[in-house]
Amino acid sequence: MEEQELSGLLRENIEASNRTTHAVRALTTFIVYEAAYSLVVGILLAIAFFPALTLDEPLWFLVVVAAGLAIGGLYHSFKTAFRELSNSEVTAFRIGRPAGGISPSRLKTTQMQAEDDEPLTVLPGNCDCGTVTRRSAGAQTVGDSYVCRNCQRAISDYS
Repeated sequence: MEEQELSGLLRENIEASNRTTHAVRALTTFIVYEAAYSLVVGILLAIAFFPALTLDEPLWFLVVVAAGLAIGGLYHSFKTAFRELSNSEVTAFRIGRPAGGISPSRLKTTQMQAEDDEPLTVLPGNCDCGTVTRRSAGAQTVGDSYVCRNCQRAISDYS
């Protein structure tokens, strides 16, 4: 294999590892936040129902605060977990590649930007821009291939 193909495969492997890391982080974030919120809600409920041991009326305002904290904590946990999951691109990643080998999730801004701009001059060689740079600059379809709008080079099947 060529050095360029190997470096492309290595970059693809690193990106897959990053997606997995974000997906695992989403799961652990949800679990940790829920554990913390549940602990605080449990303590509040214990304090609220402590007077009931001596046959007194429970502290209902603490029960209401605990219920609100439980609902708010669940909302916050889901929100942070889904934000982290969206960073993983797991939902946008498809098994297999379309013809041309480019993952659609890497070219989100391409079609929106390509219509209004002037045509690109394609330079020789393949794009070596990182994924973040390529996403922020976008890509444009020229003929049957994609061209990075940052470096104006063709995007290979392995990048």
